[in-house]
Amino acid sequence: MHNTYFNLPAKLESKRVTIWGAEKGGWAKSKGWGKPTKYFSASGGLSSSAEDYLHFEQMLLNGGELFGHRLLSPASVKMMSSSQIDDLYATAGKKQTGMGFGYTVGITLDSKVAGNHRGNGAFGWRGAAGSVSWTDPENELVAVYLPAIPRGGSVYGDFEKAVYQAIID
Repeated sequence: MHNTYFNLPAKLESKRVTIWGAEKGGWAKSKGWGKPTKYFSASGGLSSSAEDYLHFEQMLLNGGELFGHRLLSPASVKMMSSSQIDDLYATAGKKQTGMGFGYTVGITLDSKVAGNHRGNGAFGWRGAAGSVSWTDPENELVAVYLPAIPRGGSVYGDFEKAVYQAIID
């Protein structure tokens, strides 16, 4: 991953896709995104290319290996992508049935109940700036969507459905 940074180098700033509203002091700017940081968070502030992000997801699908290099142990990927809470979403009043939660990823426990057009065991996350990605071992695929407009409304479901419909048995 040669194009992924918490603090984007100045020489690459012109390649950054501006999140809607950032240029006018809007949504993204109010979150403080794009400013240099000394605190590296798993929950925000990362800049990446679609290709790098896709490689990361492919590494997870491969059980921690990419291009012949072991980056994570298969046990680590399995632990990360296994639900740690069972159906806590549904019982906590979140009304998100069919889903569990692993280590920083949502897990599809029952795709029919969840209605998210993913296979059972698929895992991933939606970012606050509108990104969405998942790894779907059942269907042997990964997906990455990086919009320039946060919270794209129905676009998430439309993207998931289009990916699912493209699967050829």
